[in-house]
Amino acid sequence: SRNTLGYVQFVETDKDLTYGHKLIFANMIAQNGIISKDNMRPLNYGALVKTMYKVAEYATLYFNNDHKVQIHCPKFGCGLAGGNWNFIQDLVLDIWGDHRVVFYDIKK
Repeated sequence: SRNTLGYVQFVETDKDLTYGHKLIFANMIAQNGIISKDNMRPLNYGALVKTMYKVAEYATLYFNNDHKVQIHCPKFGCGLAGGNWNFIQDLVLDIWGDHRVVFYDIKK
């Protein structure tokens, strides 16, 4: 179901008129709540890995070899999720290593 850890919701948009690229958002459900005294690491690494493999599989199945897939994302899994960014980077290399991945970090 939509709120189950490990679920991914794919949302396709119309082509970006500026560049002609297809934009697809992947909402990965791998976190249960936010950091609190009783929930020190809301991020579930098992669910995160499951969602990341679903994104990789979708990219492989959806696009043929004529298209380069780029994954653009925030530094997910850390911050309010409580995950270790260094570990998550290793997961990205292991799971999404065949694609160009661009991370965004919001400056405060």
